[in-house]
Amino acid sequence: MRRSASPFTLIEVVVAMGIMLLVAGILAGASFAFFRAWKSSELQTARLREYMNIDLVMDGCVRNMIPFHWIDQDENDDTNLVFDGQQDLLFFASVRRAYGRESGALIFVRLRLDELEGALVADYSMFPRLPWLEDDETELPWKTEILAKGVRKISFLYAADQAGAVVWLDEWDRETYDFLPLAVQMTVEWEDGRTEVWLRRSAG
Repeated sequence: MRRSASPFTLIEVVVAMGIMLLVAGILAGASFAFFRAWKSSELQTARLREYMNIDLVMDGCVRNMIPFHWIDQDENDDTNLVFDGQQDLLFFASVRRAYGRESGALIFVRLRLDELEGALVADYSMFPRLPWLEDDETELPWKTEILAKGVRKISFLYAADQAGAVVWLDEWDRETYDFLPLAVQMTVEWEDGRTEVWLRRSAG
């Protein structure tokens, strides 16, 4: 008579379960490592995209800013430089070819921090905008682009020539300087502790 196959022994069952648990652990560890690598790659891609957005504005607009003057329609016909360089805001006119393919010779740009959104934004206008007028004083539209999110602070420095030496100012007084700064430096601080600096010479 043929004897039936003997069942697995306890030791064999324990060894098989141990091997299965080991394989499961290896797969879980590999999956977790893959997930961490994917999240890290996703984070680095998002940061790179933000850096590229800022680079495009700094290279395309700030580098091409020009000394655009506005003549007031009054008795004196005063001429004012359309430029506003504050510690946390930059407003200027730039050559239009530096942004998009739409027609027009110039574009008016404002770089600022949107504190509600925690974002560095760039406002664009195809029509002349005057920095000494509030937004509610004109019906001209802005086109707003978010350059970077999670931003805690932005700050600007402006290079001026004083007696043959370059000095850096945290504000640009139009009453003192009726021309553009030699260069503009922008520092961006993110909520996660990162700090990056962009420096561009102006075309003015």
